[in-house]
Amino acid sequence: MVVDGDTQREIASARALSRAALDTALTKLDAATFLEAGPDSKAIRGDYGAFNAIRREADTALEQPRDERPTNIRENWTAANGKLVGAIVVLSGRLSTEIVHNNSLIEKMMEIAQHAWSVRDDTGTNRLLIASAIAKGSRLSSEQQKQFAASGGRIDGEWKIIADEIDLLPASPEFRAAVAMANKAYFSEFRPKRNAIVDDLAEGKPISISAHEYMDLAAPGQQSIFAVASAALDVARALAEQRSAAALRDLYVAVLLMGLFSGIGALTALYVFKRVVNPITRITEAMALVADGDLDCAIPFERRGDEVGLLARALRVFRTNAIEKQAPPSMRSLDFPRSSRTKCMVRREMIAIAPMPSVFSRAAAICSSS
Repeated sequence: MVVDGDTQREIASARALSRAALDTALTKLDAATFLEAGPDSKAIRGDYGAFNAIRREADTALEQPRDERPTNIRENWTAANGKLVGAIVVLSGRLSTEIVHNNSLIEKMMEIAQHAWSVRDDTGTNRLLIASAIAKGSRLSSEQQKQFAASGGRIDGEWKIIADEIDLLPASPEFRAAVAMANKAYFSEFRPKRNAIVDDLAEGKPISISAHEYMDLAAPGQQSIFAVASAALDVARALAEQRSAAALRDLYVAVLLMGLFSGIGALTALYVFKRVVNPITRITEAMALVADGDLDCAIPFERRGDEVGLLARALRVFRTNAIEKQAPPSMRSLDFPRSSRTKCMVRREMIAIAPMPSVFSRAAAICSSS
């Protein structure tokens, strides 16, 4: 039987969608420099090229009568498909382990997506094998029956893990709806029909549907399982985007605070320089002039009411005392009372500025003999 044109167009449309989705995913992975997916992405592209080559041979075979088709085309196509799916599963596992596991919910959703993809892979392989057995119309061998039983066990086991995980997670309504749809479409509606067909094949009974009809029958359930994997990835992506947005907000706040504190620090430094460092420097220069004998120099900041003003007034006392020492002895005796007052002022100012003796070391030496 030659495949009709409508079926070929349907297959071509599905292939175009899958090719676009795969190309988009691989392009995004190649652009994500923080993920080391390059080798796996290259392997997937190679397996996809080999799969397309086998698929073109299969397309040619579908246009031929059944008895003229190559005998090994189905096995080669199944093997190429399995290799491609296996490469994708490997990449999925690598990506899930490379994610920073600082959010347990993201990690769990990635694990669920991986389990769902494994179920999707097993159901797809099972679908092809059963369709092939229907097309051949022969009784299943004991080895084939074991193969179908093992495949069904893997599907049930992987799905049980998913069911146990979602009961413990605050998953989104969309994800829970996807799981509920898969339970209904595949496990409740399709699975009993699949088991009945396998039982009939094992007993050698005639099957009432064709291989193509069985593929159509199995497609909705298989797509519902794929939707579970997609929904799990959507939840993980949404959570990751939320964390990324929160991290970006934290970065902006940190930069803003850093700028604010830097500005405060700069203003503080400017204030200290203008109100403390610069006045102390000028007073120190005036001290040096007095120590060198320039008793007519101006003394700045005498009117300030803080410690800087105290230093300036103390310097004036030292300068006045030095002037009196340079006066003739006859003038000193006449001015003795004022000199005594000056000495008292000197003592009082020295006590006030006692924590800073190094500043006045040279000026104090001038008056040490008085």
